[in-house]
Amino acid sequence: MRSSELEEEIRHRQSAISRLEEEIVRLQSGVDSMSHELEAKGKEILNIRSEANRTLRYIHLPMYRVNSTSV
Repeated sequence: MRSSELEEEIRHRQSAISRLEEEIVRLQSGVDSMSHELEAKGKEILNIRSEANRTLRYIHLPMYRVNSTSV
């Protein structure tokens, strides 16, 4: 190969590497955003679960007291 052909090949590969690096940055940003959203959704689920458990205890606790005093 001639040196000009080699130089062109180097430029082509450097350009491809630059595009891939840009894509990696973009994809990493998307992953970070999704991770943040997933963490927030997880916290939301835990809060809802906790609230549901409190509600169930509130609903069922008086029933247990009535049943235990009548036995």
